[in-house]
Parts: sequence; structure tokens; C-alpha cells
Amino acid sequence: MGDDLFESYLGVDKSVVAKQVGNQIYVRNGSQSMLSDLVHEGTHMLDYNNSFGINGASTWHGKNRHIFMNDNFNSDRRQSRI
Repeated sequence: MGDDLFESYLGVDKSVVAKQVGNQIYVRNGSQSMLSDLVHEGTHMLDYNNSFGINGASTWHGKNRHIFMNDNFNSDRRQSRI
């Protein structure tokens, strides 16, 4: 999605490169880390679809889980290039 449309449609600023809204993932056209962005936002989408974080579940735990999964994904990508 182009920058202007991405920002106006999603109501975000220039620092946001990807966003999950419900079961949709939006990624800025100029993303320098497309796969990593998709993995991170995809985790949010899976949590949304499984109602994780709704009705009092910890969003702190969910955010840390996303960071952990994203770090593992990036680590695996680096190792596969060796």
C-alpha cells in the first residue's frame, strides 16, 4: 500500500510500517523488512482470531510473545544464509 493511502486509511504516522486490523494485515509499500513485518503482524492476527488478549488476558504477554517469535524468525533467516 502506498505511503499516503497507508497513513490516511489506517490513521498512522510515518513510523508505522505494518498494521493488523482484525483479520487483515496492511504493509507499507516501502517496507524494508516485508517478511519480518508480515510475521509480526500475522502473530497479532492469529491472536485476534483466537481471542487472545480479549477479556482480561495479558497484552504484555502477547507483545513479548510477538517479539520472541519475530526474533526467532529473523535468527532462522540469518542462519539459512550461511
